[in-house]
Amino acid sequence: MSFFKVESKLAFVTLFSIAWAIQSALSKIASNYGAYWSTFTYQTLFVAALFSSVYMLMTKKKILKYIKLSNIIILSMIGFIGTGCAFASMYYGLERSTVGNFGFLIKTTTFFTVILGAISIKAEKLTIVKMTLLSLLMIGAFLISTKGNSFSPKVGDLFIILAAFLLSGASVVIKKFITGNCPSEVITIFRTFFGGVILALCSLIFDKENAFTSQTPVILVLSTGFFLFLLFFFLYKTLEVASVSYMTMHSMSMSLFTLVFGFIFFKESFNIIQLLGGVIIIISVILISKSKI
Repeated sequence: MSFFKVESKLAFVTLFSIAWAIQSALSKIASNYGAYWSTFTYQTLFVAALFSSVYMLMTKKKILKYIKLSNIIILSMIGFIGTGCAFASMYYGLERSTVGNFGFLIKTTTFFTVILGAISIKAEKLTIVKMTLLSLLMIGAFLISTKGNSFSPKVGDLFIILAAFLLSGASVVIKKFITGNCPSEVITIFRTFFGGVILALCSLIFDKENAFTSQTPVILVLSTGFFLFLLFFFLYKTLEVASVSYMTMHSMSMSLFTLVFGFIFFKESFNIIQLLGGVIIIISVILISKSKI
């Protein structure tokens, strides 16, 4: 593996994690404004699809005519299920669970991605090193999310786990598409647009009165949509040069960026247990960067 490939995959996954943390912080601001989850999310997904389309037309317009109909159908289903249904299940579960439970359980995306990758992708083998680092990452995520408090199961937890499974499945399927030379920009367009369609339908069901209005400043919708576009863009750029296991395990550093942004912008405090979780994740991420995962 060349030095430049190592550097590029590290840069892409780091930018993916940062974009994810910023998008999450902006979504929290929207929640403080009283925005309903399905309405705000479908609006930001459509904005992300718009940014993706503009970028595609500016840089790789000629590639569009080579996209197969079969790929379009599969990518649309990934958008419907891997984004729309996954996000709907995730937020539905969050409303019926706790923030601590959600923060940890949604990280099971990493566990499911590694397992599904090993099952369906020949190069994604389960090794002792990989499983050890995965276990350390899950421990670190648990400590950060729960602050060391006991874990109390809720009804909504099942929907959060389902969302994690759907998101993982989407990543594994998309890795195969990228390996088959399907442009990451095209995948981003389909995933955000068709995911937005599902969330728009949810908004019509659960938030009918506000489905076509904005409960937050327009600039917040646009900026969140932009970072959602960057999230998917750098996610797929990572998958172009790295394994799906490397991507999902390294992206656990998002928890660290979330802690930092929460402390700086929301005056959120963190305790010694969360710091311990952060140290565990930092050490694990460093070892992942140096290992052949």
